[in-house]
Amino acid sequence: MNQAIYDTAIRNGCTPKLAEALACRKLRHSLTDKQYFARQYRSLGDDLGEGMAEEVVAQARKHGYTPQPGDTYLPNIAAFEGDPDAFVSPADGRGKIRRVLEQRGARCTGGLEFEWPEPNSDPLAPENIAPLPDDIIREGVREMIDENPDAAHDSPETLRRAAIKKHSSIDSKER
Repeated sequence: MNQAIYDTAIRNGCTPKLAEALACRKLRHSLTDKQYFARQYRSLGDDLGEGMAEEVVAQARKHGYTPQPGDTYLPNIAAFEGDPDAFVSPADGRGKIRRVLEQRGARCTGGLEFEWPEPNSDPLAPENIAPLPDDIIREGVREMIDENPDAAHDSPETLRRAAIKKHSSIDSKER
């Protein structure tokens, strides 16, 4: 890389990636979708083996999607086996991969590059923390009474709060 060209490009307002491309005299990831998929993926059967491929297709059909000839299944973006969003057609290209990953709040590097999206709110803010489910609270109360039968004389609210404190990694919303 020519450092002088890079420094000049940065001083003139170029982004670091563009400055690098200018200094190296080549663009990064300048592949078409066809080239990208040809390098990365083969047919579903080649990648997974025929038995596994049949299972993935069956799961996709259960979720309302019938894979088409030419679709590529990307298990690394699948939320579950047979995830319809993990099937990418030649027409969808890398744009679909990016949309799926952005919707899931994921970051990507390599053939696609983008950063984690900024959260709309703090996931650990009290208003975003789900309350501990009642069945877990009841089980926690039962465990405390089994461990210490005298706890049965405590008020239900005291037992409930103790179970929440014991079974929640962070303070749960009170109900």
